[in-house]
Amino acid sequence: MKIIAYSMGDSNNPATWSNVPFYFIKALEAEGVEIVRVNVQPFSGKRNIRVLINKGLNVFKAGIPFERTSYYKKSVRRKMLKALKENPDADLLLSFDFSSSIADKTDKKTMLFCDWDIKYLITQIDKRTPNKKEQALIEEQSEIIKGADYAVSIFPNAFEKMKEDYANLYYFGTPINLDEPQFDIDGALGERYKNKRLLFIGKKKYLSGIKALYEAVENYNSKNESKFYVDLIGMTQEHTGINSEYVNHYGYLNKNNPEQWKTYNDILRGAFFFVNTTDNWVGASSILDTAYLGIPCIINPNPDLTKTFGDEIFFGYYCRDNTADEIEKYLKRLSELSEEEYTLLSNNARVAVKGYTYPEYIKKILELIKS
Repeated sequence: MKIIAYSMGDSNNPATWSNVPFYFIKALEAEGVEIVRVNVQPFSGKRNIRVLINKGLNVFKAGIPFERTSYYKKSVRRKMLKALKENPDADLLLSFDFSSSIADKTDKKTMLFCDWDIKYLITQIDKRTPNKKEQALIEEQSEIIKGADYAVSIFPNAFEKMKEDYANLYYFGTPINLDEPQFDIDGALGERYKNKRLLFIGKKKYLSGIKALYEAVENYNSKNESKFYVDLIGMTQEHTGINSEYVNHYGYLNKNNPEQWKTYNDILRGAFFFVNTTDNWVGASSILDTAYLGIPCIINPNPDLTKTFGDEIFFGYYCRDNTADEIEKYLKRLSELSEEEYTLLSNNARVAVKGYTYPEYIKKILELIKS
């Protein structure tokens, strides 16, 4: 089987779209699938140009980002058609988004793989009514999704909402974007229990979460002899404005960079709990990755997470109020965990996500394609 895989960014780079194309394609290749990788992003490798264009659109109050402009979409289609022309023997055209497709120009099978559509993003996550320009984009994207042979959503609640509009929509679970760690998970438990290091993973959209955690840690540490420390991956001190001996900033760590991958492994080896209580949405990939490594969590539930793990989780805690006072209550609870109780939570985390690996996920994708 030969698949042309279109992605917004280099799919050889784990940094592209939260590692998803990288691990998805890697698992396909492990199954013997021939992959033609195509980066369809306009001005690829020239992020400064894209930033300047978006700033210009904001100045002129265009109401949409560069990725939603006609120029962007036409440029993407040209690259997609060019790759198809160069690979007429391809069996499937795979796009890692719901907005790019050339199904109307070919009889090849097409698959769209993404998290959710624009409608879900606006109405369910942003919780607002689309404006006229956004409504036009929703209708345009709807036609693209309906025109594909297969559309696959990563998240269960998004799937439940979207399947009301799309008969060709599928859901196979939420896969883990992680290679095997370079450490013994069982051997790390004792170290994790003793050091009480908390792990926060997230970019600037999770700023409210890290600030609440920082305040909770400061408050707790000021009143107790034992201390909690936070390792923050994804943001620098410039992003957070936090200057504390209890918070270590690492910025973005690229899993494709050996030195950064080692740093990432070292942090995960020593992580006691994963914590992100940001309102409305918490990065599911971070929760799955850390749980796979036996790290329990404190997270703010949203419909996708509760559909995946249930109304209560047995490998951590749902914190429904993203405030320092509420988080501090959970820090006190963590400080009182026995080593046996912690080990149980850790083992529960691994059990909860054991079936979420990409090799298992890709088998389901290939069954769908071949059916």
